[in-house]
Amino acid sequence: MVTYGYGQFPYSPEFRIHPIRDFPWYRRFSSGPTLIKLLFDLLLLFKLWRVCRLHGVQLISAHNYEAAALSAIVGKVSRLPVVYHSHGLLSEELPTYFTNSLLRGLARRFGLLFDRYAPRVVTCSLVLAEEEKGILRRFGIPSERMKVIPPGIFLEDFEIPEVPERSPGPRVIYAGNLDSYQTLPLVLEAFKKVIAELPEAKLLIISAGDFTELKKLAEKLAIDAEVQFVNASSFEQTLATLVTGDIALSARSLRGGFPIKVLNYIAVGLPVVTFKSSATAVKHLHNGYVARDGDLEDYARGMIMLLNDRELRAKLSKNALTEVQNYSWTRIITEMESIYRGILLS
Repeated sequence: MVTYGYGQFPYSPEFRIHPIRDFPWYRRFSSGPTLIKLLFDLLLLFKLWRVCRLHGVQLISAHNYEAAALSAIVGKVSRLPVVYHSHGLLSEELPTYFTNSLLRGLARRFGLLFDRYAPRVVTCSLVLAEEEKGILRRFGIPSERMKVIPPGIFLEDFEIPEVPERSPGPRVIYAGNLDSYQTLPLVLEAFKKVIAELPEAKLLIISAGDFTELKKLAEKLAIDAEVQFVNASSFEQTLATLVTGDIALSARSLRGGFPIKVLNYIAVGLPVVTFKSSATAVKHLHNGYVARDGDLEDYARGMIMLLNDRELRAKLSKNALTEVQNYSWTRIITEMESIYRGILLS
């Protein structure tokens, strides 16, 4: 495993981790482009080439955008097959990191170039959902060079022996990063409409990110008393809070990709309210409520409907626990190994 220099690197006899040099003065771990990351990527390129040369690597598995570009170069030089794990469309995500309209336009153009050509220079692309595969096909990527492999989770990690006590009243939960493509300002605006119908409702936002701007917006909307911000110090803490919820939220605005938070939600039996763009793994009124993209009224209506109907929530919760079985790593790893084996044998 070749990776950046920051993070935790536990020893494992099964594989070795090869991090690049760490720079302790740089600790911006959020998504998005920065100039310093270009330096990291250059170091990663040489590290990958060296590891492939010294360890007799037979196949490179590239995780997301930067890794795809670097692996394509090393794969070409070293004559190695490259499997690109695409986690979404760069043309959708990259513009969200800019506020200037000119920069957003340039970012989208660059993202489109990447989305159109990156899958052409690797051996095979693994995409997370059929929608993304369909978009890439319209870009001219041959269907036979793409496989749909959804993300997985370890179901045993979500076994809770006892649900913690919670305060009374309807409880809505969002757990995830605070990047702009999550459209959390829309969530707060929609939740204000929920409070008008259900004054006892509470919204918990769980994240390791900076809550400053969201807290300001909650105060501006006069819902700061109904919104609680929880700093996620560990997965265990997040999980213990998740299981106290009645419903969970995803408001991601990007096409393509797969919001992992949704798997975490349904793994503990939480019905999910989501916009259509992030509705992968959520079926309308089967294990959640799928609102029209950007429609605050519809999104709020979904929250109110589920919070008001205990019987419907119980049905959706049961279906969620059944649906999540399709995303067990045990099942998905078998599919991935089959793809790798086929590439190596060919």
